Amino acid sequence: MQHDETKPPQQANSVTKTKQPAFIIAHQYIRDLSFENPKALEFGQNNQNFQNNDGKMQFDVKTRKLNSANYEVALQLQLENKASDQTVFLIELVYCALVTIGQVPQKAIKPILFVDVPHLIFPFIRNIIANVTQNGGYNALLIQPVNFMELFQQKITEENQSKNSN
Repeated sequence: MQHDETKPPQQANSVTKTKQPAFIIAHQYIRDLSFENPKALEFGQNNQNFQNNDGKMQFDVKTRKLNSANYEVALQLQLENKASDQTVFLIELVYCALVTIGQVPQKAIKPILFVDVPHLIFPFIRNIIANVTQNGGYNALLIQPVNFMELFQQKITEENQSKNSN
């Protein structure tokens, strides 16, 4: 008995199902970047290493539905660094990702958009901030990791409180 070596043991036209990912980051980009450096001559010459001790950093995640499967996730960062009550530098950054959502339950979409995607694109934001501060005449500012799950839970709590108050 002769075997046909060109066909696998199963049916020749059987289709192997592959598991599709929950989401794909199709594109990443800077939508807006502003760096104000009013004290460059005063503080930059001393090459002071600012780690945002006397400043504030605000993070927010915004999403926008583009069509049935595509979303834009925007991480908004505002970082103001101060010394002696004077603004040393101010950075505003909006960094976006175009995300395609796969076949996932509806309840999984918000955690993907507000936790998973920000977690994956955060290193790019951190790198941009480090490069901008270094190019502004300071040591590279390495912002600390952000707990996006905590931010998401705060957002859900605020949404529930505003629903209950109305």
